[in-house]
This record gives sequence, structure tokens and C-alpha cells, in this order.
Amino acid sequence: MNKPITNPALSGLLSGGFLLLPLLVWLPATRAEEPRWLTLGPPEARVGMDVDSFTEEISSGAGSASYEHLALTPLVGLRAQGSIYHPNLLTFLLDGEAGWGWDSISTKSAGTSVSRDESQEVQRYLVQLNFLATKPYNATFLAARDHTYRDYGTFSTFTVDSSRYGGHVGWTTDSLSLNVDAGVRDEKATGLTSSSEISETYFNFTGLQRRQFGQTSVFCRYNEFENTLGLGSRQTSMSYAVGGSDTEIFGSRRHITATTAASYSHSEYSGQQAETVTANENITINHRPRLDSYLSADFSHSSYGSVSAARLQGVCGVRHQLYESLTSQLDAHGSYDDSSGPGSSSVNDRYGVGINENYTKRLGSWGRLGIGLGTVVDHQDFDSSGSVLPVFDEPHNLTNPPVFLNNPRVVTGSVQVRAAGDGFLYTEGVDYTLNVVGELTQILPVLPLTADVGIHGSDVLVDYQSASLYNASFDSFGASAQIRLDLFRRFGLYARLNWQDNNAPPTVLTQSLTDLVAGADY
Repeated sequence: MNKPITNPALSGLLSGGFLLLPLLVWLPATRAEEPRWLTLGPPEARVGMDVDSFTEEISSGAGSASYEHLALTPLVGLRAQGSIYHPNLLTFLLDGEAGWGWDSISTKSAGTSVSRDESQEVQRYLVQLNFLATKPYNATFLAARDHTYRDYGTFSTFTVDSSRYGGHVGWTTDSLSLNVDAGVRDEKATGLTSSSEISETYFNFTGLQRRQFGQTSVFCRYNEFENTLGLGSRQTSMSYAVGGSDTEIFGSRRHITATTAASYSHSEYSGQQAETVTANENITINHRPRLDSYLSADFSHSSYGSVSAARLQGVCGVRHQLYESLTSQLDAHGSYDDSSGPGSSSVNDRYGVGINENYTKRLGSWGRLGIGLGTVVDHQDFDSSGSVLPVFDEPHNLTNPPVFLNNPRVVTGSVQVRAAGDGFLYTEGVDYTLNVVGELTQILPVLPLTADVGIHGSDVLVDYQSASLYNASFDSFGASAQIRLDLFRRFGLYARLNWQDNNAPPTVLTQSLTDLVAGADY
């Protein structure tokens, strides 16, 4: 026999629930948006100002020179968003802005002054479509056109017309992520005395599969690039790369982590072909809460025409935290380099051990003390034949000059500088200059950069030959010490010492160093 409900609070709750039930059924129906073939929201207008200012001053024993540029461009823009059939199916964005501004350029040197004032037109347009934005599988497509200008200094203002078309397709779940990007870009830059036309086509694919104790990723990249400078010849480059990595966490306590990766890349430019194969392995083991060991190995092999280079380097070691404030690290490391070219070859190996001690102690609530000590001992063997050493794909970044090539006594006529991203070959005297400083060679970027390093990125790869071959075996020694005292989380006092020496014969070009630094910061 059923008993009646005698709890007044529970009885009221059930009664209210039955009364709200029709309302809960009705609410989703009222919130659901009915399909409409076209929905366009109210347009949004905006007003803004583009300001571009550049000042450069150069002084030398012969005098000084200055360059100043100021551009002010008022802008008016309009933006609208909407959907087709339903926002969950397709949304779109329409955006555009235009302006007419004032551009002033002036330069002074050797008692002369020159200035120029002109007007500049700016236009930017964008159309973007988003399909199934709320679904795990979605896509985005865009088309954009710009008419603007860039200033590279010394009266080098370029009018730039560019167009971009591309898209992204993705599929993302908790365990799987697949993404594809593809597009084309065309750009024409016109100045008073020169011009540049750029065309680029790209395709990128990335995939990631996640597991509870690991993940696997793969990638594929393709890029085709063309550049025509003025009435000169057209330079073309093509590159593609494939690779992948796998990470696994295993062991009885899940205390071992191993990551394996490999890649292959191929590029063609200036009638030459380059290929690079890389592989690396990283393993870490947590033996106890305060004891770890690690192993890292990297291999690469590159070939460029008749020049090839291979390198293998690795390090293994242990880290031990004896006390909460004291950490010790001991490692053994080594590297092996083998390069060859027409009439020459070089084999170099280096191996040694290093030890570091780091002590960090909090001094109550008012300070913290840090002390570090380290030393390294290496043995090096150099065995070579021929007169010059070929170097291929030496990486550098031109963002913060000065930039020096690694090897001394460079044959300057053999230097080739390429963009790291697409292999575009830069031109000496137009994009960069070489400056010999003692036994070293410096790369100096030139403005205006007709190839526009900003487009390719500031990372470059350099091929060259150097007259630095020798045969020798020697030992090198290094030590470092540093101390830092932080006070009240605002003041810092620090000092550090770096020392490096070796017992190489006088005929070998090596570096010895004693570096002392002390200072304070706030």
C-alpha cells in the first residue's frame, strides 16, 4: 500500500516541479533560432588613425646623417556579420577600411637637407566564411586585398598591393586533432627606383593523436615561392618537409618518459637541391622524488650539391636534490661532426664531463640568495684534409645584429644566405653585406631589403667555405660562478664569472675567455 507524502517541503517541491514542466518544455523551443536564408546584423562603423614614425641617426668620424619619416593616415571602416540559413551552418564577416593620409620624409647630412611631402592612399578589404563553427569538424575560408605602403628608410617608400586567399579545415575530438591550412599570396611593391613581385603557395597538415600515457604527432609542409626584382630574372624556390614524433610514458610507476622524433625536408632553389634528415631521442627517468636521470641524442645529415655534412651529439646525466635548497647535476656529453666537399673533408669529435651545483635559499620574508658553480672538461680531435672547410645550413637570426659566422677565415666569395622558411636566396649588396672583423666574418642586413626579410622571417641559413682546416688534439677547460641576492622582491645584487681556456697548439684558432660581470637591478 502506498503511503501519502507527509513532508511539506518535499510535497511543495514536487508540486512546483509539475507546474514548471510545461515551461521547461516550451523554453528550448522559444530559444531555438529558426533557419533563415540570410541574416545580416547591423553594420559597425569605426574611425581610426594609422601612425608610422621612423627616425635614424648615423655618426662617424667623417660626420653625421639623420633620416626621419612620419606618416599620418585617418581611416574609416565598416564591418558587418551575418549568417546563411543558420549560424551553426555558415557565418560570414565583411570588413573594410579606407583612408587618405600625409607622408613626410626628411634627411640631413654634410650640411644639406632634403625633404619630401606626399599623400598616401590605404585600402584594406576582408571576406571570411566560417562553416560549422560549433562542430568538431569545421572550416574557415578568407579572401583579402590590401593597398598600402611601407617605408624602409632613406627615401625608400614602397606602394604595396597584395591579395591573399586561403582556408583552414579542422577536425578535433578528445583524442584526435587534424588540421589543414592552404592558401596563395600575391604581392607587388613599387618604389621610386625599384619594384618587387612576390607569389607564394603553401600547404600545411598537422595531426595529433592523444592517449592516456602518450601522444603521436605528424606534419607535412609544402611551400612554393617566386620573387621578381624590377626587370630582373625571376627567382623561384620550392620546399617540402614531413615528419613525426611519438611520446610514451611507461614503467611500473609511470616514471619513464621517452620521446622519439624524425623529419625529412627537401628544397630546390637557384638550380640546386638540398636535403636534410633529422632524428632525436629524449628519455627521462624519475628514480626517486629527488633523483632523476636523462638521455638526449640528436642526429642530422644534410646535403647540398656536392657538399654534405653529418652531426651526432648526445648528453646523459643525473640530477640529485640533496637538500631542498641544493641541486647537483653531473653529465657526460659528446659530439661528432663529419663534412665533405670537392677536394676537402673534415672530421671533428668532442667529448667530456661537466658538473653543476646550484644553491637557493629564502632568507625570511626579506630576501633570497642564489649561488651557482659549474665546471666542464672536454677533449677535442680535429682531422681534416684539403684547403677549405665547406659549411652548409649554418643557422643565424638577423633580428639583433651583429651576427658572426661560426668559423673563422671565411672565403667571402663563397657565402650564400637563404631564408630559413622557404629557401629564398638573398643577394649580397642588396639584402646584406659582409664585414671582415679580424678572423671573423659579420653579416649585416641592408635596408631596404628588396626581398623583405620580414616576409620570410628573420631566420636565415648560411652556406660558405672557410680556410680553418687543421689537424690537432687538445683539451679545453671551462668554469662558471654566479651569486645573486634579491631583497624585498624589488632589489637585486649579482655577480658572475665565466672562464675558458685550452692547451691547443699556437697554430690552432681557439678562444680563451675571462668574463667578469657585477651589477644591480630594481
